[in-house]
Amino acid sequence: ANVAPTLTPDTSAVGFTAGGTFTSTTGLSIAPTTGIVDLTTSTPGTYVVTYSTLANPTFCTVAGSSTYTLVINSVPTVTVNSPTVCQGQVATVVATPGSAATYSYAWTVPSGATAPGDVATFTTSVAGTYSVIITNTVTGCVSLSASGTVTINALPTVTVNNSTVCQGQVTTLTATPGTSGTYTYTWTTPSGMSNPGNVATFTTTLAGTYTVSITSSA
Repeated sequence: ANVAPTLTPDTSAVGFTAGGTFTSTTGLSIAPTTGIVDLTTSTPGTYVVTYSTLANPTFCTVAGSSTYTLVINSVPTVTVNSPTVCQGQVATVVATPGSAATYSYAWTVPSGATAPGDVATFTTSVAGTYSVIITNTVTGCVSLSASGTVTINALPTVTVNNSTVCQGQVTTLTATPGTSGTYTYTWTTPSGMSNPGNVATFTTTLAGTYTVSITSSA
């Protein structure tokens, strides 16, 4: 459908009779006197085009007509997802054609990423824009380029203070994220200590190693 804006009939064949009229089945935009097809406004499909001429006694010709079949194939469409993962994980990039058929895939990937070849889906750990053009292997029709963006979020960092107190005193332990944000806190505490739960700070009288991991809610 996007091979050209218009299609023009070849009238150079020997015996072609000029002055006739072009008609077609519904859906094809065709000029009656020239036979030029407007592909920008025609609907993809199969059409029977008829060229008819009237009798012309002056030139000893009788009325007649001929037909041909014109097939306009749809231009394939495709979308690409935009996955977001954490640093150290791999993202899955997927190209999804707009209709079922057999396609070949040509990818453009950001610097540092390896081109995946003729595949619909692949994994990557490189952030950036991934673009694809698909070709219908039966019709040869080529899609416009579609793009998706892989986002890789940095892992949050956290520190926990060390504390030294006298026996019988209470100490406060605090987990401090490296950057501001909203986090959940998962603590591992020494044997005999009740887990404090999802908190950034708590008090204890029990010696030992306290470990925390944080998860960014964003």
